[in-house]
Amino acid sequence: MSVAMVNSSTVMGFIQDTKNFNNCINECFEMLDIDGNGMLSRELLYGGLQKLLSLENNTNQEEEINNLYEVIFKRFDKDEKGFIDRMEFESLIRELMLAMARGIGDLPVLVALEEHSLLMKAVQHEDTYGRL
Repeated sequence: MSVAMVNSSTVMGFIQDTKNFNNCINECFEMLDIDGNGMLSRELLYGGLQKLLSLENNTNQEEEINNLYEVIFKRFDKDEKGFIDRMEFESLIRELMLAMARGIGDLPVLVALEEHSLLMKAVQHEDTYGRL
């Protein structure tokens, strides 16, 4: 785990760099698609989002978190096949990252991040490419 300063421009710069952002989404999808069938089940998505978003699993809030995941799954399973495909995953991650940018705001926030989380990837992108 690392500590980093993050603000909305950190996240937005990452999203706006379409090539690098899409490469990241593809890497994340391939990492989560452990059976290689091109689809993420609810279970794979739930576990993956915890890793990608650096969410702690507080047992006191487990039911609330599961309800949130279910809402997310239903919203992004556009074809209602019971799986999230790569295009649906891209839409989901883009929207979650935009929501994080809005939630963080313009003032820098000091956060503890998992090495492979999306916010850490945004910080690494900013360190490498600067603000767009």
